[in-house]
Amino acid sequence: MVFTVKCQPGEEYKYATKSCTQCMKGWYKDVDGNMDNCTKCQTTRTTLGAGSISQDNCTEREYDTQNKIFFLIIVHRA
Repeated sequence: MVFTVKCQPGEEYKYATKSCTQCMKGWYKDVDGNMDNCTKCQTTRTTLGAGSISQDNCTEREYDTQNKIFFLIIVHRA
């Protein structure tokens, strides 16, 4: 297969468009070339944005508890 572009770290090759696109937020790619896909960060980690080039960019997620709704269900048995 002949590629017309060479993807850089932080990008993966999309066969449908024949172009490189940045790794999505929460993913990274630390090598150049078109044969490797972006790698997902561990479950509890994410990146600050798209195009991350290292697993070191995967940081612990910060949860916004102010916009969450918590439910407490009390069951009364007689």
